[in-house]
Amino acid sequence: MANKVMSLQAWLKKEEGLKLKFLEQELALGSLIRKNEQTAGNLKCLISDTLHLNSHFDHQAYIKNFLNWDYVPVGLSDKVFNQLKTKFRIFKFNLKNKNENRVKKQLFIDQKTMSRLEQIIKDNKLDTIQNGLNFLMNGSSLRMKEVSEINRQRGTTIQIQTEQLNVLKELIDQYKNRNKSLIIQHNKKLENFSNSLSDYVTNDFQTLLNQTLENILDQQAYTALIESGDISPLLEKLSEKIKTKKEEATSIIESQDLS
Repeated sequence: MANKVMSLQAWLKKEEGLKLKFLEQELALGSLIRKNEQTAGNLKCLISDTLHLNSHFDHQAYIKNFLNWDYVPVGLSDKVFNQLKTKFRIFKFNLKNKNENRVKKQLFIDQKTMSRLEQIIKDNKLDTIQNGLNFLMNGSSLRMKEVSEINRQRGTTIQIQTEQLNVLKELIDQYKNRNKSLIIQHNKKLENFSNSLSDYVTNDFQTLLNQTLENILDQQAYTALIESGDISPLLEKLSEKIKTKKEEATSIIESQDLS
């Protein structure tokens, strides 16, 4: 069964406001339709594709309240009616482009890209190429925002970690400086003690040595160094040196006693 052809009257009623603007434009051009005015009878105005008012029209209709007329008959041939329908589609398309601030650009893209775009339009039921392009651009914009937010969060995390690292470095520097000061103090005491060992080579050497060690151990700085474990090599060296001096002193004492 062939598709039912829309009548001229139904065509004029559909999107009536837009059709009236279109007819005004076509009447101004005067290429397809004209306005014929007469005073005979009750007929005031006729829109048709011919100047012959008595011609046979394939399509007839009327328009109310158009061009300052209460009632305007319309008579068209098949050919002109089809031409008007084609021109109206172009008129509507151009008007939409103007209202939506669209611009015409001639683009050349490869078949593979076009096929992918058509598949995206089909899969997402986007209908038009413009909707497909908008879909892709909106998706790209969203992904860029997500990446930007991730980078911002990473930047914040890095900043916090950097600040924490700086605090740790300061604490380490303070600890190193404190240990350095304690080690210097301890080394000074060891030096003084070592220099004085030769003065204590007498019968009371053992007693004086123990007393000196106890005085050193009573010092808070020396105790802190022992607890930290940083001074153990120095203690081992001191112990070995004291052992050697003790043996030397004992040997001297024994020699003195024999004499």
